[in-house]
Amino acid sequence: MRPTQFIGAGALLSQLLPFTAQAASIACNTTYVIQPGDHLSKISEAAYGSQRLYNKIVAANPNVIKQPNVITVGSALYIPCLQSQQAQQRVAPAEQVVVIPATANNATSTAPQAPAPAQAPELPPIRMGSIKVLTGKDYAPYVDKTLPGGGFSYQLIDKSMVFEHEKAEDYRIDVVGDWSAHLQPLLSEGMYDVGFPWFKPDCGKRELLGEASQWRCDNLLFSEPLHNIVITFFSRADEPTIDSAEDAMGKTICRPAGYFTHDMEAMGLVESKIKRFAPDKPEDCFEMLRDGKVDLVTVNADTSARIIQALGMENLVKEEIDLSTVQSLHAVTMKTNPRSRVILRRINRGLRYLYNSEEYRQIAAAYL
Repeated sequence: MRPTQFIGAGALLSQLLPFTAQAASIACNTTYVIQPGDHLSKISEAAYGSQRLYNKIVAANPNVIKQPNVITVGSALYIPCLQSQQAQQRVAPAEQVVVIPATANNATSTAPQAPAPAQAPELPPIRMGSIKVLTGKDYAPYVDKTLPGGGFSYQLIDKSMVFEHEKAEDYRIDVVGDWSAHLQPLLSEGMYDVGFPWFKPDCGKRELLGEASQWRCDNLLFSEPLHNIVITFFSRADEPTIDSAEDAMGKTICRPAGYFTHDMEAMGLVESKIKRFAPDKPEDCFEMLRDGKVDLVTVNADTSARIIQALGMENLVKEEIDLSTVQSLHAVTMKTNPRSRVILRRINRGLRYLYNSEEYRQIAAAYL
């Protein structure tokens, strides 16, 4: 199965955009318009010299990429700089976007054009008492006391809460190290109003989810995505390619202990259909894959890239892109909290403004 693309007005695009990601380099801190023939891995290679860093592009484009193997011709992707590029890169302004003008040939095309920067929504001010916000620690780059500004997620929530509320003093963010206590009892009992960052299960497939995931669907309201994270699957390079979840049935799959499983549940990859190993460390999974003890390893893209390089396994494994998913992190509130919808509207309003601003790009560049 090849990655799905929504392709329209192909001839016109070819004339106006004479190169694709496969044939040119892409400067970081710019906006790139997806063209016919592009794949995320090729865009990543053109921007960073490596196909495996496409997750950086996914992370910097919340609400644009829903699946790593599905991209839409005409959509605009912000290409963030890696930290190693920032000091040496001389770039064009990030706002420079190649826009395809509407003509008689493409006016009715279903391919979306590069979006114009959104204006801050006109909503009445929100007035309320003290809002108690809860996060944890030791979860870099999203929240960590050793990171500047508290981490990527911390910065987004903090700036969203003060959007149109300069010097706002009606909220506080507390750091509680015990993540297991956040949702229950700290949020469920009303000791806090908001928690972040938390993954959102596919609640449209509730019947396939485990008990913990069903609880989130039944009890939580979710903000717009703070981040998108690619969850990868790797097999040995000499094994046949896996084209679908059905092809993975009966396989032995390794995902470390403590990792969520709602993405696998939604695909039907549950204990009755697969055999799962859950060692303490992700490194153990890749060593088991190398030694032929498991068929697949699944962890987030940053972790897989780091371990594959550290173990020298670049030529021993291949990514099964059709199993990979994009999972989103959110701020959450309890449905039973009467202030939840008002608080989330405030957060979402700030996030929407941030995502279309240079400030978001600066924040992302500090952590990606």
